[in-house]
Amino acid sequence: MKRLYAAVARKKAQQQQEQLRGWEKTAPARALLEYAALGNLEKIDALLAAGVDPNAEVQIDITVDTIMETPLCAAAGAGKLQAVARLLAAGALVDKPADDNYTPLMKATVSGWPLVVEFLAGAGADLQVREDIFGHTPLHKASRLGRAVTAERLLALGADRAARDNAGRKAEEMICEQYGGSAAEKEEMRSAIQKAFDGDSARKAAAEHAVQTAAQNRARDLAQAAELQRDMVVPRAPDVRRRGAKP
Repeated sequence: MKRLYAAVARKKAQQQQEQLRGWEKTAPARALLEYAALGNLEKIDALLAAGVDPNAEVQIDITVDTIMETPLCAAAGAGKLQAVARLLAAGALVDKPADDNYTPLMKATVSGWPLVVEFLAGAGADLQVREDIFGHTPLHKASRLGRAVTAERLLALGADRAARDNAGRKAEEMICEQYGGSAAEKEEMRSAIQKAFDGDSARKAAAEHAVQTAAQNRARDLAQAAELQRDMVVPRAPDVRRRGAKP
């Protein structure tokens, strides 16, 4: 039975390679998208060198619908960090969305690739972008899907935890609602995400306290400097003129 499964897998891989080679000639944008999802840097470089647009929009047939995808979204959603970097260097737009306003960062968030999320954020990706269906931000998605590390990264990067979706809900109010693990795993993940939110609150409180303390110290230093300057003022000498001298 194992031999049969292995043979089927080899046959499927061979068919995929043949299809990809065909797309390189007849649909290079589709080929770029597929190689981006696979993280095949050699093929990505070759197609980009041949002039394929890194921002090409490609229609993909799925089981029940046809969706639009971009190479960068495909690479980000598959967690292919080097492919993401290659496409950005070639001019791919960091926030160009696929269907439903799913940007590359949103794709990486949904799929649970925190390093890709961090890399895209460093490249200028919008942390507050909203998808079109529910009005969720990436932080909403990370919280709802139980992506604890991704949620922690988004918070550390400055994602707005106060943002509300179309139903008026914040990310912290939907922790693990769509998590697919066991009850025990779900509770563990819920706890981890709540800790991420609590840690963010503590960091922000500490930062606010530091700012307030710095402002108070600055005001005190200025007051002391002003007092010292006043103490050091030299009295002006009286204007003494000789009697009869003209002013």
